[in-house]
Amino acid sequence: MMVTLQSFGFCEEYFLRMLRIILVTCFVAQGGPWAAIAEGSSPKYAEISVAQISQNKGGETSSLRALMHFTRGLGHHRKGDLDRALVEYGEAIKLDPEYATAYLNRGISHSKKREFDKAIVDYDQAIKLNPNDTMAYHYRGIAYTKKGEPDRAVADYDKAIELNPNDAKAYHNRGIAYARKGGEVERAIADFDKAIALDPKLTGPYYNRGIVYYGRGELDRAISDFDKAIALSPKLAAAYVNRGSAYADKGQYDKAIADYDRAIALDPNLAVAHARREDALAKSGRDVADKDEAQQDQAEIQDSTVARNGRDERAVADDDKAAQDQAAITVELNKLEPYEKGCRVYILISNTSSTTYDAFKLDLVMFKTDGIIGRRFEFNLAPMPALKRTVKLFDLNDPKCEDIGSFLVNDVMECRSAGRAHQDCFARLKVSSRSKVKISK
Repeated sequence: MMVTLQSFGFCEEYFLRMLRIILVTCFVAQGGPWAAIAEGSSPKYAEISVAQISQNKGGETSSLRALMHFTRGLGHHRKGDLDRALVEYGEAIKLDPEYATAYLNRGISHSKKREFDKAIVDYDQAIKLNPNDTMAYHYRGIAYTKKGEPDRAVADYDKAIELNPNDAKAYHNRGIAYARKGGEVERAIADFDKAIALDPKLTGPYYNRGIVYYGRGELDRAISDFDKAIALSPKLAAAYVNRGSAYADKGQYDKAIADYDRAIALDPNLAVAHARREDALAKSGRDVADKDEAQQDQAEIQDSTVARNGRDERAVADDDKAAQDQAAITVELNKLEPYEKGCRVYILISNTSSTTYDAFKLDLVMFKTDGIIGRRFEFNLAPMPALKRTVKLFDLNDPKCEDIGSFLVNDVMECRSAGRAHQDCFARLKVSSRSKVKISK
């Protein structure tokens, strides 16, 4: 039911108070969207925080109008329409410049659009207006982590923990920041342990502690943590992929393949699951019939996805054509050179396929010469024209070139051409190096 403000007349003040009560009751019960835990778990209900209405110069009418824009922003945000959410939060802020939660939620929308600098500006203002808002520190910490600034992220989580020492998600997120700093894995594990002690039903700390154990070669501990993550979140496809990888490293290929099957059933477009499944099938020594059956299973999954999406037969034919185009994508680590802030890395890309990619995002991990993880970051090879060689570069601040030991292509995070996702990009990717610094996948 839509209510116009004019119909309340002298009852506006009462309506304002009642509306705030309704918002608390309904929104907190509904909950907010769940963030990807590998990037840091979000404080619960942060997207749907209820404003603390300020007594501004416009009086209660202006505050009420600000609240109405704010709630519209929440609605757009929950539907995934971030641009309209940003507009509504902006209108709320115009009406009430001291509306701290509007700045916070606008920052969240910017973060989801990967506009981290804009998000941090909004989080800064939210903290300025409300220095004791733990969620503002949480979200700014997540933004700093995604920007590759883990030291600043740790400082924000330190403040959040100071304000609330029993906040499990603050420990979890600080653990992620420590893990990404490199050389701080013991602190990361300690924070994940603390988060689990405070909230044993939180999936993220088990999952991310499993990632750390896997990186250290402690496969049994990693599997145990992935078991617990899966028990808490049975639809978390990435947990099955990582547990499968741990089983594969132990030579338990049947268990690995079963996990990859489950991951693919949950997310048929998860390229890394398909690639690692094929690798496990090859290493397991299964006969050709088994492999053909596995490929048929994948085809059935793809066909069912087409049916659910309502795509026509031509779309299926296009998929088959793309699947036949098996030419490799080669990434060569060509050279490293020092520059004033650190090390500049040159990459030579050879696309020998007939596909032009508008997205080809790598999940890259840089290791130091002592084998410790130095940094993890995203690198987009696209735009990547068909049948062409291109050169791209990226800068790494802080580490000197001589301190870099190797790079690992951990995954292909996104692979897309003409708006259509591809499943086989990780399998088709080949890597090499002309430098003494090696690259592998």
